[in-house]
Amino acid sequence: MLIIMKTCTKCDQTLALNQYYGRHTSCKSCQIRESVERKRAKRISQGWVDYITIINSHKNCKTCKESLPLDRYRQHKSGTLFASCKFCLNEKDKSYVDTDRKRLKARENYWKNKDNIDARRATEKYKTEQRERAHKCYIKYKTTGIKKIWEDKNREQLSDSYVKYVLVKGTDLSARDVPESLVKLKKQQLILTRKLRNHE
Repeated sequence: MLIIMKTCTKCDQTLALNQYYGRHTSCKSCQIRESVERKRAKRISQGWVDYITIINSHKNCKTCKESLPLDRYRQHKSGTLFASCKFCLNEKDKSYVDTDRKRLKARENYWKNKDNIDARRATEKYKTEQRERAHKCYIKYKTTGIKKIWEDKNREQLSDSYVKYVLVKGTDLSARDVPESLVKLKKQQLILTRKLRNHE
């Protein structure tokens, strides 16, 4: 098979024709490099790189806010620099790796001991522990006043969620069981009751 070669006018390297775009006299690598340089020059002229501190070839890191030399930053394929320095990016990568490692370890542990874990969850002791934990969360929610803040806010606005809450309060029903027609009627009743109280 005959391979036709061609010499690049930029880098003077003799390369195969598949290393050129069409009839261009410069190779693909030189074309890409020139394109990147043109784009970079255009961005600088348009002020797109104002966030870079060019004095003494330093750049401000987005994460740690320190002015560091340009060799402390990773480069994109386009030739531009990352917004954060290498150290900050490494720390971020480590946190991702640690999180993934913990998640994978937990999943692996579950599948290794699946039968034991499922058996434990089915026991009465586990269910009692879960109920106690839920009760503690409820007590904390009730004593911190979050519920009262929610009630006061929605009582004033007469939101649908508050009206449903009033309707099912003290019953075994859920707010989902309340039809919209009943919500509208209850809302009208509450509005009338408020007007009567204000007149008194």
